[in-house]
Amino acid sequence: MSEGLAARLAASLPDPSTAPAGLRELSDQARGRFIELGLPGAREESWRYSSLRGFENLQPEAAPLSVEPIDAELPGVGSCLARLRAGAWQIADSTPAGVRVRLLDVHQVSARLVNQWLPAEADSSAAFAWLNAADARQVLLFEVDGAVEGRHSLELVHDALGLAQCRVIVHLHAGARLSLLERWSGSAAATGLCNIWMQVRLEEHAELDWLRLQEAGASARSIQRSEFVLGSGTRLAHQVVELGGQWTRHDLRFAISGALADLKSNGVFALSGRQHLDTQLAIDHSVGGAASRTLWKGVAQGRARAVFNGAIEVRPGADGTAAHLKTANLLLSPHAEIDAKPELIIEADEVQCSHGATVGRLDERALFYMRSRGLPEALARRMLTVAFCAEALRGIEPASLREAIEARVIAHLPELATAGVEA
Repeated sequence: MSEGLAARLAASLPDPSTAPAGLRELSDQARGRFIELGLPGAREESWRYSSLRGFENLQPEAAPLSVEPIDAELPGVGSCLARLRAGAWQIADSTPAGVRVRLLDVHQVSARLVNQWLPAEADSSAAFAWLNAADARQVLLFEVDGAVEGRHSLELVHDALGLAQCRVIVHLHAGARLSLLERWSGSAAATGLCNIWMQVRLEEHAELDWLRLQEAGASARSIQRSEFVLGSGTRLAHQVVELGGQWTRHDLRFAISGALADLKSNGVFALSGRQHLDTQLAIDHSVGGAASRTLWKGVAQGRARAVFNGAIEVRPGADGTAAHLKTANLLLSPHAEIDAKPELIIEADEVQCSHGATVGRLDERALFYMRSRGLPEALARRMLTVAFCAEALRGIEPASLREAIEARVIAHLPELATAGVEA
């Protein structure tokens, strides 16, 4: 199956001659590497729990659906800077001062872009990154060179019936500041595969507040690679909320390459039915004097399955690093499954590092206490679940936006969504 799927995916790629001049050779190289490596299987440790068997009927060249963009507003979110729809980017006519958004052309292929075009891995674990690198048609560039007021959005509509690919590159120059919402939506009829690569670089003393809200349609399948590079004195507040999609994989990487950089990454996922979510998170501390704090919380019910692999690596010479990772997970039904694996690789002295993982059910003592105070069981379960997720959502500002997202988390868990009404 994988050989046939790999052949169909390769055949759907554009002719390398259609890529911008500076990327033609790299696109051709990526195509060859993808064909050589093939698709990952269970022998690849990072793909051990995410089978591609459900992709055997994928027809990569199928045209996208006609899906309307997001119309529900979220409090505290301003203008949409760019929207991906029907496989093409729609860029806002005007953007806030300090932000430039544009599609790649032959004049914008900088040396830095060329150097980061191909994935570092040379095995099939990065097959979809190689596949993405072979397609240079839809590359969106953000350049931020000032302090941008308010929170703005990057909207992506999952409307694929076949294969949809694109790359987003965000560059915050020295001292720049931006708050951005990466917002996914889509139709339940979208059964195709989105393969997205996002690359974000923060130059010295830049500050970024990045919130990802993923509410793709119930049948959507997606693979995303998100890379963040933090320079000296940078601040990154990173938040992920995963709710939608049938089959989702997110490779999330943070490279802390500057002293005094500060990373705070929180995540929440809420799965139901037969959803599958695989999060592969890696934090690389290559210099000392930087800090990272990671908290991931998950809730699963029905027959849903989640995988969370979180790894921190502290390289030689990165003395004075402070890095902490924790994942806590809640099973709301006997058939739900969450596999959590935290890792620490420390090759430096004088560090403060910790990691931990828990998987369990609602506290029966707390549930009994709330019921003894007159609360119906369904409402008590809902309140405990909200409280469980709240810690990982606390950093979202303003409070009205946080409350709206908390409501979405509960709405995605059918057994809890009507608890307040029934009460």
